Amino acid sequence: MAKKTTRKKQQKQQQQLMIIVGAAAVSIILVAAAIFLVQSQANTEVCQYDDEECYGTYLGLESGLTEEGIPYIGSLESQVVFTEFADFSCPHCAEFHSTADRLIEDLVRTGQARFEYRTMSGLQPPYSETSARAALCAAEQDAFWQFQAELFELQEAETPRAFTQDKLVDMAGEMGLDGNELKSCMNSNRPRAGITATQNLASRNGVTGTPTILYSYDGGETWARAASSYSEIRSAVLAAQP
Repeated sequence: MAKKTTRKKQQKQQQQLMIIVGAAAVSIILVAAAIFLVQSQANTEVCQYDDEECYGTYLGLESGLTEEGIPYIGSLESQVVFTEFADFSCPHCAEFHSTADRLIEDLVRTGQARFEYRTMSGLQPPYSETSARAALCAAEQDAFWQFQAELFELQEAETPRAFTQDKLVDMAGEMGLDGNELKSCMNSNRPRAGITATQNLASRNGVTGTPTILYSYDGGETWARAASSYSEIRSAVLAAQP
């Protein structure tokens, strides 16, 4: 009889332990979910497009759209150009973003090259195309580089499914841009020129993936391919210096 009572007592203790462990596990999951939610909300906050602390990499440099509708930063007089083919839905492009900023600081701000950005849109349609059109329209308000930085933040925080027109128009407004003008541009044919020019150059040079880097020593007449690494792109640019 004593053995049976002991066995029941042990079973009851095991059940209590399982309840405690289960409750602890649920608590951990809830805390982790709360932390993720807070972090996601923090990551989706945006800066004003002229905020030096957020966008100092881009401010103070010549930038705009080429005659073909391609966003650029650096002098249009520069014969040394490197260009990135990127898709805002591409996680590898998001990873390369910090390298691109470093190249802008080291090669563009020092006057050694111009950087052009070619938006691809085939990875996750319609999200890739919506984000590409929004970024090209932000370029009309002199904010392409700031906007593309926020797109990568949004991709990492909420996945490319956040790239809806309403979401991106709202984001533009939070950045201090004209959201209504951005929306009007997105619904027009104005971004098409840059998208078509990108597709044509990609086809001529066998570009099928993102990110892909090309460089040119003759202002974009002819191109060669570089690996998507800081060291190789820097070496290619410096090789053109007198």
